[in-house]
Amino acid sequence: MEKYEKAGTKMLDRWSIMTFERNISLSCHKVTQPDPTEKSSIAHQYEDSVLAHLTNILQSDQESVVLSSAK
Repeated sequence: MEKYEKAGTKMLDRWSIMTFERNISLSCHKVTQPDPTEKSSIAHQYEDSVLAHLTNILQSDQESVVLSSAK
């Protein structure tokens, strides 16, 4: 502690930030959200698609079908 009490100080870099306001007009694009039933329908379609591709991968003996479904 004695060393710290006797230690000198050093000036460090000092930073200052100047801010100002400026009016910027941005065009607002209204984002429309799909209704919950549409979201549910989209999710079910995706699930059905994934299920179909996995079924093709697991049940097919043809390499081309497996590769196509994996893509």
